[in-house]
Amino acid sequence: STGKIILIGEHAVTFGQPAIAIPFNAGKIKVLIESLEKGNYTAIESDVYDGLLYDAPEHLKSIVTRFIDKTGVEEPLLIKIQTNLPPSRGLG
Repeated sequence: STGKIILIGEHAVTFGQPAIAIPFNAGKIKVLIESLEKGNYTAIESDVYDGLLYDAPEHLKSIVTRFIDKTGVEEPLLIKIQTNLPPSRGLG
């Protein structure tokens, strides 16, 4: 997976100003999906969110929901997302 390293201007972009970033190709993302017993709810475990899919941040919820819709995999699931890209460090 390709991330980015923001060299300067990480917060400036929130005000419409430029930033300087370079691609970072050494990032690794691993997703493990386990079936859960009926009666449970689909959940996510990751560095940025641990909890039910229903309550997940919209960007994460939409990715998982699209995956479920496209593959037809049956819920409930436990989705574990592991990465060597640290959250909130300008590498995403």
